[in-house]
Parts: sequence; C-alpha cells; structure tokens
Amino acid sequence: MFDRRLQKGVYFIPTLLTMGNILCGFFAIIASFNEDWVAAGIAIGIAFVLDGLDGRIARLADAESEFGLQLDSLADLVTFGVAPAVLAYTNWLHNYERLGILLAFLYVCGAAMRLARFNAHDVKEDSMDYFNGFPTPAAAGVVVSIFFIEYKLYLTGDIMTEEVYRIFVLLIPLLLLTLSYLMLSNIRYPTFKQVTWLEEHPFGVLFVLLCFVFVAALFPFAVFIVFFMSYLLTGCLDVCRIAQTVVSEKILS
Repeated sequence: MFDRRLQKGVYFIPTLLTMGNILCGFFAIIASFNEDWVAAGIAIGIAFVLDGLDGRIARLADAESEFGLQLDSLADLVTFGVAPAVLAYTNWLHNYERLGILLAFLYVCGAAMRLARFNAHDVKEDSMDYFNGFPTPAAAGVVVSIFFIEYKLYLTGDIMTEEVYRIFVLLIPLLLLTLSYLMLSNIRYPTFKQVTWLEEHPFGVLFVLLCFVFVAALFPFAVFIVFFMSYLLTGCLDVCRIAQTVVSEKILS
C-alpha cells in the first residue's frame, strides 16, 4: 500500500509543478498592473523553469496523460501568453491607447493558436529535433529579456533617458507582431530533447536546472538576454536552410 501511495504522489508532482506555473503567471499579471515589472519578469522566469520540470518529471515517472497535456497548455497560455502581453501593455503599449490593447491581444492570440496547433497537430507528429514555430515560453522569455535590457539601462542612470524609453515604445509593437508571426510559422527551432546525457542521467536534469536557477538568481539580466535572444536567432539558421533549398531547386530546374 505504501508503494501505491508513493506512486500516486509521484504522479501528482507534475500537476503540482504546472499549478505553480499558473501561480507564477497570475502573480506576474497582478505585479504588472501594480507596475512592479521586475517581480513580474522574475515570476515568468521561475515559471519557465517549472514548465521545463513538469514535462521532464512526467516522462521520467511515466506519468504522461492527456489531462496533463491540456493543463500544461492552459498554464502556458496564462503565464507565457497573457502575462507577457500585460507586462508589455502596462510598461510600453499603454502609450498607444486602444492600438496598444489590440497589439497585446494579437500576441495573446498568437500564443493561443500556437498552443492549440501543438496539441492538435505537432504533438502527434512529435519531432525530437525541432519545434515547428517559435515556442510560446521562449516568446515570453524574449519579452522579459527586452524589459530586463530596459531595466538594466535604467539602473545605469544617465543612459535611460526619455528618448531611449521612446525607442523601446516604438520597437515593442514590431517585436510583438514578429513574435506572433514566428509562433505560427513553420520555422524550426531546436527542442534540446535529443540530449542523450540528460536522458541517461535523470538526476542530471535536476542538477542542470538547479544550476540554471542558481546562475539566473545571480545574473538574471544576463541569463535572460543571452539565452532567449540566442534561441530567437537560431530561427535564422532554418530560414537560411529554406532559402538554400529554394535556390537549389531553382538551379536544378
């Protein structure tokens, strides 16, 4: 009976982590409305770690289910869809009034359709090598990275002037539109699922994630900026691959 209870407890852990993901997203929304954008960004960052943990633990414990998949998608919509849009609106897009609301809404729509497409199509044709389209958590990470860049400039004092803030205000609409397109595109982004060392050493997964949390706690700005911006740029490699294929086909024809 003890083994049975232990097994049920292991199955409950991924769901608990997913609920923690939702809590972080909800907290980020409230913090954004209170203009505490640093706390909102950190909450989304913690949610990114929880989102990576719940799926890994579910696979390691053989506790994957349709319920868990749907719950995870709903959590991602709240934390990586709505929360970044609210952060962007309260910090930058409110300057555009109704247009700013529309821009934030388009980002949420892109995230919702990306998650729905993944559940309905991509997960059934799961590739261990790449995602079709920019993952929703990564898109949220890019938005948070842009805020951390702004906040870092603010901490330096004289660099963050009214003119620099206006540059951010002008760039954010273009960024959200670009992210919305990338989430729905067929551009390939690596999944990092084929890291055999992590699969062969389950505790290595926890160790790597704990190291990530530790480094992120010490250097949150650098971690977010470097990691998510680098991941965003990996899509350029696939664009180059597609362009090379098209050119090769035209030459052969």
